[in-house]
Amino acid sequence: MTPKFMLEHERLTEQVQASIRTTSTPPSLSTTPKEHERKEWIKSHRTTTNLSSYTRRSAPTAKQFLGRSKTLEEDNEMFKPTTPPSPSFVPVVPRMWVAMNRQPTKEEICKSPEIYKDFNCFAEDRQGWKEKSILDQLPFYAIAKELKIQICTWNINQGLYDQEIVDKWTSLLSEKPDIVALGVQELDMSVDAIITGKKYSERAEQWKDVICKSINRNGGNEYDESGWYQLCGIVLFVFVHKHIKSQIKMFGLSECRTGAMSGKLANKGGVAIGMKIYDSTICFVNSHLAAHQEFCERRNKDWEEISKMKIKYYNNTSPLFIPLLQHDVVIWMGDLNYRIDMEDSEVRKLVRERDLTTLYRNDQLFNSRMKKKVFQNFKEAKITFLPTFKIKIGNGEYVDNRVPSWCDRVLYKTERRHGVIVEKYTSFELYNSDHKPVSAFMKVYLQEINKEKKKMVEEFMDKAEKWYSMVVVPEVSASMTFFEFRGVNVLTEYSQEITIVNTGKSRLHLTLIQDEQKENLHLWAKVQMSTDRIEIMEGKDTAKVKVSIKFDLHSAHLYQEKEACKFAFEIGIKYTKHTIPIVVKVYPKQSCIGMSLKSLSLLDRPVRGNVLNSYQRLPFTIPKEIYRLVDKLLSLSSEEIQNCFIQKSTPTQRQEVLDSLDKDSQFLPGILASSYLDILLVVLAGLQDSLLHDNFISEIKYYANDLELAKRYVIYMMEETHRNVFLYILKTIKELIERGLDRRTVIHLFGLTILHTKKDDYETQQMCERILTLLLDSM
Repeated sequence: MTPKFMLEHERLTEQVQASIRTTSTPPSLSTTPKEHERKEWIKSHRTTTNLSSYTRRSAPTAKQFLGRSKTLEEDNEMFKPTTPPSPSFVPVVPRMWVAMNRQPTKEEICKSPEIYKDFNCFAEDRQGWKEKSILDQLPFYAIAKELKIQICTWNINQGLYDQEIVDKWTSLLSEKPDIVALGVQELDMSVDAIITGKKYSERAEQWKDVICKSINRNGGNEYDESGWYQLCGIVLFVFVHKHIKSQIKMFGLSECRTGAMSGKLANKGGVAIGMKIYDSTICFVNSHLAAHQEFCERRNKDWEEISKMKIKYYNNTSPLFIPLLQHDVVIWMGDLNYRIDMEDSEVRKLVRERDLTTLYRNDQLFNSRMKKKVFQNFKEAKITFLPTFKIKIGNGEYVDNRVPSWCDRVLYKTERRHGVIVEKYTSFELYNSDHKPVSAFMKVYLQEINKEKKKMVEEFMDKAEKWYSMVVVPEVSASMTFFEFRGVNVLTEYSQEITIVNTGKSRLHLTLIQDEQKENLHLWAKVQMSTDRIEIMEGKDTAKVKVSIKFDLHSAHLYQEKEACKFAFEIGIKYTKHTIPIVVKVYPKQSCIGMSLKSLSLLDRPVRGNVLNSYQRLPFTIPKEIYRLVDKLLSLSSEEIQNCFIQKSTPTQRQEVLDSLDKDSQFLPGILASSYLDILLVVLAGLQDSLLHDNFISEIKYYANDLELAKRYVIYMMEETHRNVFLYILKTIKELIERGLDRRTVIHLFGLTILHTKKDDYETQQMCERILTLLLDSM
């Protein structure tokens, strides 16, 4: 007897030629450290405790404990003369605990928010914790010293000005600064200077003399030249008051070219002068960055190169090099050349209205800093003056061909509890150059250290660090580390959950670690953590890890893939190298889903169960599973078909349809049309080799926009088995639409099945739908 669908196969073959062509086992958890980490983890068995043996300790719950401990940057509180001194050294943890090597209990830690925060700080950043702990004792071993500093910057356009003009530029001298640092740009822009990076010029000497007379104009010669440094047109002068000169213990210099010819020329760049005053290091930087509106990124790059400078200090022994950004205080001035990114007319309108806030929001330097591209951790005082560039020499009007901008700036950065307070930041209405000059007056807080007291603190912190490393050890317990999902059906979601318990004495930060290279193999799996942070207090010391699996249209082709059905990931403990390995194993039912199209075409027996029918002609033009689903679906009434998207299929009915396919048995009565359609879609999506081969994706945009090209692909490039099924599905789609199903929805659903795509690969999915639409319209 020849089955009905065999006759259909023969008819279809002729048409093809004429066509457009959970059960889980709870093993013991092991996060035993690797060999090289054993020194940090004193007792590795602490991290192998099982939940079954864990006795929960009662401990008070306190919301105030749960705030994240401050990082070193966040805790950079200014140490200044008004800070109350401390007569004794009082660490966070009782000194007796460290001296007696005493192990505190969880209850003791929970009763002290400060100790708990300190433990968390140690666990998250050991070096940062130590530095912070030592700095916390500054009131015990240091005295804060206040210096008044005046900063002046001006692009002088190769000019030399009268002392009367310079006096106005240095008018903040009335505040009686201790140090005056002045930076000029474009002092000498001769070809010789640009090529050689001239370190000395008569013009620089002339400027030094004018400045020296200006800042000593009140008589008494109170300010002495500490030093000056030149690189072509960039010159930095530093003058110090006589009463502070004796406190300067070291002096250093450096330079960096960033000009044309990949930085070989000195038309742009920076110079720096560093000092050690009292026991603090301070560095002044004067720079001239790349010009022109469109070169913002080049300016960022120039800054990055200059910031890498190492200041060479000279003393009686050998030179000492200190990276620029590692100084306790850095004050950066110059013609930074950052512009305002707005239309010229709009900028001029806002300048007339003095809307500095809107202008500043569109300032390139401000936005680059917000994006953390330049001047990381630097600050700038509020700008209250109009843009300083580009003005007409002599009258101060902005030139017509440039957008008014704040090119001339002063920024600063502090480390290790040093402080800067800017009291004045202003510009002057001087029109001798195409730039207006800028000045700032600030109070800087430095530190004078009592070496013996600091040594006492450091010695204790060395001992405390060893004690902390024994107490603050990550300790966790997990209910299980192996998931098994058996008898898994397609289109059905399954989930299991494990509990991770923090049994240690500090906060744990968890992170999910997965193999990105195998991401495409595990589209069916999803891992969720209830929290990425586990405290030690009652009710806050656990985290749930939920593993969910579901083989849908995007992952059905992996249903029978042995390698894909095993999924491994790790729960990492941040700030350590320790992880909790988790393995997920899936055992799907034996099914036609996940088989290759070639295998299905040769399958003359049931996937499961006894043989009920016999077939003579192999391979099938259309696999019997696909034909049976289409034949049954189209045999239903138009009314039933039209209800496909109204009456949703149920997991039970879907499984009954799939069981009938796999056993090659009759379909049960009373099953909804939507169930047949859903299983048809998942069988097509579940083919190991998709109808349109996966390598088709790279060319899909061409086929999606050219009907003739798409036809040629179907006729000449598709394998015969794939072409037969593809054309059969096209015909099925067309008939479903004619029977009343929404065209757009049907094309979208079948578009998901003809290529293996990720859920978020919307572009490829749209291309698939476009191809189906083109071919359907031509039939």
